[in-house]
Amino acid sequence: MNEQLGAQEQKVASYIRLQGSEIIRQSIGEIAVGSGTSESTVVRFCQSLGYNGLKDFKIHFFQMGARIASSTSELKWDDDDQAISGKYMMELSLHWRILSQKGTRLS
Repeated sequence: MNEQLGAQEQKVASYIRLQGSEIIRQSIGEIAVGSGTSESTVVRFCQSLGYNGLKDFKIHFFQMGARIASSTSELKWDDDDQAISGKYMMELSLHWRILSQKGTRLS
């Protein structure tokens, strides 16, 4: 496993960060085009994080999203959009830290 992502894999990571949960609906080709890379780079990105490929990555990403969505203990009914967004972003940040602990730095 690589210690750090290459420049092309960094593009994939940045694209995924920007797309968030929309990444689940995108094909490997759409991710490649959106990130300005190739399909093989998307696969390498996933493998660098310890996944078999994009499908394996998406399954983990979806499971983390479901865990974040079900983590309502910190959300309150009177939270405004900004508060909810901030809490979600904190959870998403945790998700990226978990991914990076798989042996690859995502910065």
